[in-house]
Amino acid sequence: MSGVAVKAVDESQSRQAVKGEIHVEITADVNITAPIARRLVNTQLMLKVGQMIVAGEPELVTEGEKVYWKVPLWVAPPENDPNIYPTGKYALVDAVLGTYMLSKQEIEELKAAARPLLYQLYPDLPEWMEKIRAAKR
Repeated sequence: MSGVAVKAVDESQSRQAVKGEIHVEITADVNITAPIARRLVNTQLMLKVGQMIVAGEPELVTEGEKVYWKVPLWVAPPENDPNIYPTGKYALVDAVLGTYMLSKQEIEELKAAARPLLYQLYPDLPEWMEKIRAAKR
């Protein structure tokens, strides 16, 4: 054989959960701070989606060897409602390069995720939106 060790393992023991801690260290030049990442996302949201969806507090995460800011996306109703509501969607901003662009698919998914909440908060919203569409025609 060519230096490969083979060890028999009892299948019943290999399926047992083991509780413990794992520490991973990654070294990277993070050029983009959390506030900048949040601003980048808010800018894209404002330009492509509107003002009722906003970026939340970024969390630094890794994916493979890359480092990203994971930014939660929230529905923020107008001033008369001080609450914000989660969409369940996130934006990933490259923490080194600062790249983040909303694709058309991401925009549609974000709108689809926010729509039920907005309709719940504003029951007359579908009718109001239809009036706006009709006025544009």
